[in-house]
Amino acid sequence: MYLFFVILLGVILRLAYILKPEGLWNDEYVSWMISATPFNDGFITAVLKQCHMPLYYLYLKIFTIIGNNNDLILRLSSVLPSVAAIWIMYLAGKTKNSFTARTLAIMTAISTFLIYYAQEVRFYSLLFLFSALMLLFLLKIRINPCKKYLAGFIISSLLVLFTHTIGFVFVLFSVIYLILIIKPKRIYYYIFAGVFILAAPMIIYIFLHTGHSQWWGAFSYRNIVFMLTDFFSPILTNNVNIPSVIFYKKGVLFALTLVLPALIAAYFIIYALIKDKTTRGLFYITLFTTITLSAAAMTGKFVFITKYNIEILPVLMYLFAAGLSMTKPITRYIFLLLYLGFQVFYIFTPAYPPKLPRTEGNRIAAMLIARSGIRPEDKLIITYYNPERFTKYVNLNGLNITSIDKTEVSHYISNDRQINPADYLTDSSFTEANLNKLINPKQKTYILFLDSVSFFPDKDLKKIAEKEEYIDKVNPIYLEMSVLKNEILRYGKKHNLDVKSTKMGSWSLIKLGGQIE
Repeated sequence: MYLFFVILLGVILRLAYILKPEGLWNDEYVSWMISATPFNDGFITAVLKQCHMPLYYLYLKIFTIIGNNNDLILRLSSVLPSVAAIWIMYLAGKTKNSFTARTLAIMTAISTFLIYYAQEVRFYSLLFLFSALMLLFLLKIRINPCKKYLAGFIISSLLVLFTHTIGFVFVLFSVIYLILIIKPKRIYYYIFAGVFILAAPMIIYIFLHTGHSQWWGAFSYRNIVFMLTDFFSPILTNNVNIPSVIFYKKGVLFALTLVLPALIAAYFIIYALIKDKTTRGLFYITLFTTITLSAAAMTGKFVFITKYNIEILPVLMYLFAAGLSMTKPITRYIFLLLYLGFQVFYIFTPAYPPKLPRTEGNRIAAMLIARSGIRPEDKLIITYYNPERFTKYVNLNGLNITSIDKTEVSHYISNDRQINPADYLTDSSFTEANLNKLINPKQKTYILFLDSVSFFPDKDLKKIAEKEEYIDKVNPIYLEMSVLKNEILRYGKKHNLDVKSTKMGSWSLIKLGGQIE
């Protein structure tokens, strides 16, 4: 009965605020676009172009067929595995004792981090479920190393490998741990080797090629700390798509809500390691996984943010719950209630992450275009993304559209691919010549910008240009997009055009009207 009500609570929390009026944002759109591609018309090619493994796209395709690409149906694809994970985590805790099982179930049900990604059209909920299955079978194998549990571990490892590219790091250290505790027959070494050989071609390709998608994240050791607060506090800070309001909230209560739950979790994880030596091997899986991914992030092959490390979360949650269970009853319940209290309290605040608008949602940009009054004889310039990105929410047929995607911006502002804002500020003749080709003063022109990548005003570009080391620390795409937006606004004023800018969420639509008399 307890588990039923906890799962029911998990369902309610995952369905609350699941309707996102802003539509799919970039990564979600990519998920949908690939999964909606027909098998016989480019699906395999689309999957191979991505930096992630194919299993999730096959899974999501079921929902694109059932729901006819409805956003709510797409989001439910993440709710289902997230709810199933509550039961799996309960079973994992059951291998220790009933208190650990009940604690893991309620922690999983109300986790803000897990709820947030249960409402996103991405693979994270599915990956957490598969990682929880791996944990469950590891715990069962430690008690009874039978063929049934070994088979379950191998299958769940394969599911992780073919869902997340870098999941092989977590699987590798889990396999090493398994070998150390059960010393399996030689046949299982061949099986484990086969698991990695199956995934090796795509893994090798990805790690030998630095994707364009990795430009935005520079590694910092503080990201590891924020990973723990994301996992255990109701405030999310280390995810690129979380609205900026989260970063700047101030006050003692906010600081306590951010830090204290993570400190409680860290304390009881350490307590478990001290009191029960059998838990240390599990901890080493998370430790060596984190060290390996940190090294990859330092070399630019990987962006270290919390959601990319979700495989280790089931293990950390188990260690936390197990540590609590080893204390005196009054101690365990006081700290459990304190931990849960912070989670529940934040649900009722305006800054609860599932409530916050997804400001980069594509429907916002679509609404800007739809409400602009643009006509076929006018010109629409879409920057950063291709126009197809918005056709899910607005009909662009018959419009005169020019695309300047993120790989082409530099060709409009500089002869040199290397970005140097000082050059733009001292000599914009190249940009002026290109804008003359792009914009006709006698024709109304609408330019769509994503503000979260085009936010630098000229005064900030000047500060960056003053010191070369600043340029190296700023992502080039931010400079490129900011310069293009600033130059277009300057062009409009220089040519005495009627310039109007409309903002919604993280989007701007600049309108260059006719010349002012």
